[in-house]
Amino acid sequence: MPATNKEKPADPVAIAISRLVRLHPEHEWHGTVSDLMTLLECNTDLVNLRTWPEQPNMFSKRLKRLIPQLKAAGISIEWERKYGNRYVHNLSLKGEVTCKT
Repeated sequence: MPATNKEKPADPVAIAISRLVRLHPEHEWHGTVSDLMTLLECNTDLVNLRTWPEQPNMFSKRLKRLIPQLKAAGISIEWERKYGNRYVHNLSLKGEVTCKT
């Protein structure tokens, strides 16, 4: 049976976000795009790829482009503008996907 997007997103940013949401105790994360980039730097296998965005504005553009792919993987993103900065307000894993530690 072939892998679906829900099992393994192809884009390294989508993979790193999937890992974050799966491993986070509450299956969600809140913060700025810059904070998210810093947090995802522990994924050295992905961050060192040439396709990894190096600047927060490029990361933000990639994240917006990945919304459909992430949604197909059970991850929703809500944006909220606060204090003039762009916030990733709600990054959450839907209930049908479970986390195994």
